[in-house]
Amino acid sequence: MLARLPRSTSRRTLALLKVILVSFVALMLLANRFVVEDGNFDVDPPNDIIVVDLGNGKHGGKGLADFMYIDTDELRKPQSIAHQLAGRELKSIETLTLQPWASLTRSLEDEANRFLNYINTIQVKCSDIRNIGKDVFQNIPRNSSWPWKVCYDNTALKHPGRWEDMQCLAYSFGTKSIGRAFDVELSKLGCDVHSFDPSLKTTDNTGADSNIQVHRMSLDWKDTTMRGLRDGTWRTRRLIGIINDLGHRQVDILRADLASSEWKVLENIVTDGTVQRVHQLLIKIYIHWSGFEVTGSEADIVRYWYSILRQLENNGFQLYSVTKDNKSPQRFLGKRRFNASCCYTLCWINKHWNSVLQT
Repeated sequence: MLARLPRSTSRRTLALLKVILVSFVALMLLANRFVVEDGNFDVDPPNDIIVVDLGNGKHGGKGLADFMYIDTDELRKPQSIAHQLAGRELKSIETLTLQPWASLTRSLEDEANRFLNYINTIQVKCSDIRNIGKDVFQNIPRNSSWPWKVCYDNTALKHPGRWEDMQCLAYSFGTKSIGRAFDVELSKLGCDVHSFDPSLKTTDNTGADSNIQVHRMSLDWKDTTMRGLRDGTWRTRRLIGIINDLGHRQVDILRADLASSEWKVLENIVTDGTVQRVHQLLIKIYIHWSGFEVTGSEADIVRYWYSILRQLENNGFQLYSVTKDNKSPQRFLGKRRFNASCCYTLCWINKHWNSVLQT
């Protein structure tokens, strides 16, 4: 029949059929392929949604997604799948919202300037900041700032009494010499400290401070077993698993130097809600390269970093201290630029902290 119609009519008819077909496919995609009864998502989405299949995740099978990124730039477009999914219950899918690009050009310079300005801007004043571990550590480089700072300001912490008089539980990940100094001094201040170090040959506490418990384990964004040339095998655990295994409900202070695993760990704890169980979060970030399992263009990577920190802020965390490492290589994604260091130590207070739940 189409062959007998005038050429202009045939083109209009074909165009109409294409519109109908595309609309039908989009509706089917939204109704059947993305949101299904058990909350699973298909692994072949359009460009505005990035679905990550962890393979061995919560849903227990290949092709069932555990995690989803939603691009906020696409949320503004009514025709996008991301816009149509906005506000819908995603059930067990963990979601990270990617922040809008810093500029229309999507340039690295604009993303880097926004990110660096963000991490160097104090968001809440703490009038009593203590350099925990500095008095114990003996090899402080000249003119170096001590990175591990704990806030004892009761007003900032929203404690009715003296914070040092409260029950204190601390987790410390990455126990190099500076980390060990932090653990020792914090324990002397009355905190029960759990120190996690996969390089330990034993977890025997003989001769150590009675307030420090050591664990041959490391913090990660997935549960697995690692094998090293010198350290043998050890377990990596997600934060929620560690908290549950130890029978705790909340952590007053969490200190972490994860040597480039921090971005995926932060992604994990902000998207699964575990970060809400932490009152003060002290973490060293590495930006001389993208970090483990973080890929994309340089601008994509920095936008991702920024989105992680903004989602942390959306969970109630406010920055009270930042320490730039001036002694380490001054590199930003492999190059000397933007007056940036490879490493910064960031310290946050959880303003949504509920101290009713105790360990």
